[in-house]
Amino acid sequence: MTMTRKAALAAGVAVALASGGALAWQQVDGAAQDIGVGANNAVWVIGTDAQGGGYGIHQRTPAGWARIDGGATEIAVDPAGLPWVVNASQAIYRRVGSGWQQLPGSARDIGVGANGAVWVIGTDPQGGGYGIHRWTGSGWARIDGGGVRIAVDPSGQPWVVNNSHGIFRRVGSTWQQLPGLGQDIGIGADGTVWVIGADPQPGGFGIHRWNGRGWTRVEGGALRVSVDRRGRPWVVNASQNIYAP
Repeated sequence: MTMTRKAALAAGVAVALASGGALAWQQVDGAAQDIGVGANNAVWVIGTDAQGGGYGIHQRTPAGWARIDGGATEIAVDPAGLPWVVNASQAIYRRVGSGWQQLPGSARDIGVGANGAVWVIGTDPQGGGYGIHRWTGSGWARIDGGGVRIAVDPSGQPWVVNNSHGIFRRVGSTWQQLPGLGQDIGIGADGTVWVIGADPQPGGFGIHRWNGRGWTRVEGGALRVSVDRRGRPWVVNASQNIYAP
């Protein structure tokens, strides 16, 4: 895929998401910089509380947010509801029991599919951003292409956003470019795909759902998105507020 760099993203405005469209947004307590939702609906965030390695790692519970040890900057959640993170040094960790296990390599973003497939955007410069790598169980296997943000569909195939905001999905052994522009991407266990677009909106940029042919925008704006098992987006906006339908 052809991927050339564009200008840096415009800063999101610090305005809460609006309600409307097909979704009625509800603000969730707390603040976050990134969010991940697992196939079992476990919700985790990277908070705004500075910790070694980045910021605090918090799980949503009936009583609110429960912090665990460690710090990170990017997060994804596996089908068992456990977090995989990238920290401020671009090291990769997964939660095993009550501790962290460091994996080989380094990354800038991470995604986990409903089938347990794990992919990262590495730190090796490539056209379109950085290398795209799949976890084999013992190391990382690189495929062609480059990106800056990644999500994984239920079949284990990666979808990426590149540094030109192009949106691509893996089909077999090739990339297929989709219409539109994106800055972040999330995929639910039911296969529903959402992107944060490149169209400025209060709260960040537009929130769009893939309808099979194009993108349907819902009201509101955000910077980060993850998708629950029912296909509903959870987002973080430019004010670091958390919203869910």
